[in-house]
Amino acid sequence: MGNKLAVLLFASASLALSAVPGSALTTTTTNITCSSTVKLQATIDAVVAGTVATINVSGTCNENIVVPQGKTIVIVGATATSKITPANVLLPAVNALGDVTLRKMVLNNATGAADTLVETNKGGMLTVISSDLSAPNVEAVVGVWGGTAKVTNSRVVGGYGSGLDVWGSSTLVVEGDPAFPAGPTGAFEAYVKSPGAGISCGQGASLRVQAKASGPTNGFMTVEQSRYGIGGNLCDFKIWNKTTSRLNLRIRNITDTGISFSQSRGTVENAVIIYGANGVWLNQSDVIFARTTINGNNIGLNAEQSRVMFDTVTLSNTSGDVQAGTGSSLHFVDWNGVSTLPKMLNWTNSFDCWNGGRIDIESSALSAPLGSKYDFLGCVFVH
Repeated sequence: MGNKLAVLLFASASLALSAVPGSALTTTTTNITCSSTVKLQATIDAVVAGTVATINVSGTCNENIVVPQGKTIVIVGATATSKITPANVLLPAVNALGDVTLRKMVLNNATGAADTLVETNKGGMLTVISSDLSAPNVEAVVGVWGGTAKVTNSRVVGGYGSGLDVWGSSTLVVEGDPAFPAGPTGAFEAYVKSPGAGISCGQGASLRVQAKASGPTNGFMTVEQSRYGIGGNLCDFKIWNKTTSRLNLRIRNITDTGISFSQSRGTVENAVIIYGANGVWLNQSDVIFARTTINGNNIGLNAEQSRVMFDTVTLSNTSGDVQAGTGSSLHFVDWNGVSTLPKMLNWTNSFDCWNGGRIDIESSALSAPLGSKYDFLGCVFVH
């Protein structure tokens, strides 16, 4: 009873309690309007560990929220009107040490140079749904540094290092999914824009970036107006489009490189559109590209000490080529009987290799010789 009364002291409306069928968990629902006297953190502190607590928030909560381990908190707002801004702009607005869901919330740090706007560590779990996150001066808007996070149909803008960053023994999923409410862009879209990398991954982390479909309705995944699109070091990644339109997963208007990975393994699958000054840069990595369009204004793809397989890939740019550097192997294969030798549009050169760079082309739809159509400069070429 004491815990129930403590919650009521900080609630501006109702509190509902119920048991979860078949389990020992209890659920609570609290409505609050943040003010100088009603605090979101105090409401969270009053939640009994082991309870699944939903807090419906209105107004602006000017606080630094910490959800401790052992607590499960669902923070729900009304889009664009329910906000969390950090009281101390040098600290995160939300630190998820426990299990935290942010749904239809606006989080903003307009001036502070904190490490993050939102972060999870020490095994915490973070879910962000249909929310708007912005912080121009933080290192990363969302930092996943020792936990798991899923960001769905949300907009992430800012972060001088990256918009979203996953590091160490952590997992990050970023997705546009029509099974959830539309986000701030008005679409079922995960949208990322950062002066650094849109999404970065490192030191053994796992990254999944995807556009999903629900029946005839498609989701969208967009990374744009960043220096780098998606990349990292020592990363396990999958970037894929599960919709019917090849335009639904897009990395565009990138000033440096669309996809950039070192010492990593992963796949880029199902008609992903990549735009950048350079399309793809790989070093000491194993990557599969399937049904993908790569567009780089300078270099389509550069691979050093990497193994790359292409299934049904279109490479197009204005002046560059595909580069297979030291110890690299680029393998082009058929997909369902369709030739996967890349379609080169407006290229000065087709392939450029050095120090044993190898090009393997395995396609039943091709006829030799290829020299009249493609240049293989310095390549170990197998057809």
